[in-house]
Amino acid sequence: LHLLDREQAQHKAGIQLAHGGLFFPQGGWVHPPALCQWQATHPLIEVLTHHEALELHRLDDQWQARADDRLLASASVVVLAGAAEIKRFPFTADVPLKRIRGQITRLAQTPA
Repeated sequence: LHLLDREQAQHKAGIQLAHGGLFFPQGGWVHPPALCQWQATHPLIEVLTHHEALELHRLDDQWQARADDRLLASASVVVLAGAAEIKRFPFTADVPLKRIRGQITRLAQTPA
């Protein structure tokens, strides 16, 4: 992390700036839709479109996503990537999320 004065920040950014700022040499930006699309092409990931998982339960060592009485998917790992909508599941209702457009929140993996 580097503190830059206005002149240094302008040089890094390549544009005129009113102030200096912080420079994160290893920092970056991600375009969430493109990242999701890229990740969805992994051979071990199955994307189910036009489904709404209404319930998520743990049975033995597997998570089960259900819609009414129908099993949509079963897996040892679940990635909840639905923004603040993940709060509708009872076990994630208390996760401290705020609706901020373009913001990505990464939470540590937790045991079942």
